Amino acid sequence: MRIKAVCFAAFLLLGLASSLPAQEITGNISGTITDPSGGGVPDANVVVTNTATGIERSTTTTSAGIFFFTNLPVGDYQLAVSKSGFKKSETTGIHLNVNDKLAFPITLVLGGVNEVVTVTSEAAVLQTETAEVSNLVGNNQMQSPASESARFRPARGPGAGRCSRQWPRRH
Repeated sequence: MRIKAVCFAAFLLLGLASSLPAQEITGNISGTITDPSGGGVPDANVVVTNTATGIERSTTTTSAGIFFFTNLPVGDYQLAVSKSGFKKSETTGIHLNVNDKLAFPITLVLGGVNEVVTVTSEAAVLQTETAEVSNLVGNNQMQSPASESARFRPARGPGAGRCSRQWPRRH
């Protein structure tokens, strides 16, 4: 009987674990491509390249000039946009963290495709998709020791480890 109960509990736990959501390990890059007058540029070719691996993904903009790249692995990226009648636009220095939803508004300049306008992403990109406030703890922060004031110190001396508050006993 006890074996059946243990097997049932294990089966139940495995069933519940499979229904839990997985942690996000990717991010998204999206944006709107506009012309100098502010109108959306349809059917522009957009290519995102992981600068560490060289892996590219490409898409075309919607009729409103919007593009989406979802489930991109964390890393550094370059974004290139081209459309006949406009200069090619390149955005470099894009750093994608876990669960980022980066949005890039890009205005194409009139000119030939063989001319290139390069923009380096220096400032933090505004995440407009959610109102979520988060803080990413990087590898350097995880490996650096905590400040002296925040460092854990075990208690020493008489009574160390005992609860100082006496809970009322019920009789």
